[in-house]
Amino acid sequence: MKFHGLLAGGLLLAALALSSPAFAQNAPPPGPPSGPPPSGAGFIKKFDTNGDGKISLDEYLADFAKMDASHDGLVDAAEAPQGGGDFIGSFDANGDGKVSKDEFLADFRQMDKNSDGFVELSEAPGPPPPPGTPPPPGP
Repeated sequence: MKFHGLLAGGLLLAALALSSPAFAQNAPPPGPPSGPPPSGAGFIKKFDTNGDGKISLDEYLADFAKMDASHDGLVDAAEAPQGGGDFIGSFDANGDGKVSKDEFLADFRQMDKNSDGFVELSEAPGPPPPPGTPPPPGP
């Protein structure tokens, strides 16, 4: 009889735990917290504040300025989107755990393939190709 009492008690605790508010909340859908990568057009729309269809250096750096809440010229994990993980990993070239204005600027320069000071739709990053897609031909 003692075993049945322990089993019943264990089942009761499990039922209570599963019905608690923490378990009752709707879980977010699987996938990265920021959702799928934006299309090239989505990327332009995010940064193009004057609506001319391209991103200027000033528009791009304005986003950095918004993130740099401490105004120290660095974006750390506390200031970065979604706690910094992907953002810091993508931009932190020197591995100090922070993104400097120069590191952020280097990304703009890399996107600006024709070096005209703007990132147009043809230069904007888009979602990654589907798995198994062969790489584009080299130069």
